[in-house]
Amino acid sequence: MTDSVKIDSIVSDTLKDRDKPWPQRPPALPRVANKQGLNMFVWNLKYPDAVAFWGMVGVGTDGPVALPGVYQARLRVGGRAYTQRFALKVDPRSKVTPAELREQFTFLKRLRDTVNAATSAVITIRNVQAQLEDRLRGASDTTRVAPSARALAGRLAAIEGELYQVRNRSFQDPLNFPPMLVERISGLSGVVASVDARPTAQAYDVYRMFAADLQRQLLALRAALGGDLRQSIEDRAQGGRATAARAGDGAVRAPTPFLTSPVVLTP
Repeated sequence: MTDSVKIDSIVSDTLKDRDKPWPQRPPALPRVANKQGLNMFVWNLKYPDAVAFWGMVGVGTDGPVALPGVYQARLRVGGRAYTQRFALKVDPRSKVTPAELREQFTFLKRLRDTVNAATSAVITIRNVQAQLEDRLRGASDTTRVAPSARALAGRLAAIEGELYQVRNRSFQDPLNFPPMLVERISGLSGVVASVDARPTAQAYDVYRMFAADLQRQLLALRAALGGDLRQSIEDRAQGGRATAARAGDGAVRAPTPFLTSPVVLTP
């Protein structure tokens, strides 16, 4: 084994997850360890992030920071529950008012929910596309099924390309490829959350501009899954059962969660 191979092996074994080759897995949800002995969990004071997907680059998913107030932590172990109250306080150096903090929190939570709708849509698109590919590979006669399936896959790919820059593979790629809707609108999070103050008028304007475009793509996705997907299933049924179903009736289905309510455009 050459020295260079040894070095490559050592480096690959010690790489952190964020440094591994694309696609990277979404970060795991924070949870308290349950190992024997002393365990520690540190809350970052934030509400849950928007959902992420494999290989996602350049999308801000942070949830809003919790408002000042009294909270409680509950630990259940051995059939017993232990509760501890604690308080979050405003930085005494800050001049922000409670009303301004509430407005900032409301904006950031709405922004998080909007980003979540977009990333969930990308997950839905990729899930349906994978199912379509599986069905086509297993079909005994694709003459009836293939045209509608490929038309649906193309429409889904076009919607995904408007929502997210699919050519991103590393954190350097956004320098080469333009950001799409979810990257653009999620960039507001870092700006608005960077200071204890109400969002600026410009932040609201930018949100409305991109949220309206994003909403159109989500409605297009809903139409595709409601119309084109139904047609693809009907074509498959008319052409005969192509392959044994993994579960249920074997229909191609959009996974949950999926957007069920429109994006709110007003502050």
